[in-house]
Amino acid sequence: MIRPEISTEAASDVLSSLRQKELVARARDAAGHAVSALEEGVSPEYAGTHVHASLDALSDLCGETTSEDVLHRVFAD
Repeated sequence: MIRPEISTEAASDVLSSLRQKELVARARDAAGHAVSALEEGVSPEYAGTHVHASLDALSDLCGETTSEDVLHRVFAD
């Protein structure tokens, strides 16, 4: 959970594969790290790297990217 008012548990029923669940978890964790970094007073540029990681995971989830890792996982299953 990133914030108490945002529940991510209900979304797990909607995701159809382990890969999708892992991507959502990766995006959620990276976003949480970005928020924590900003709350700790870390530079916005550093926090931005976590935001970028979160967006990368969401892009993979939506099919906007085709990284080698994603292709390997798709064809391995």
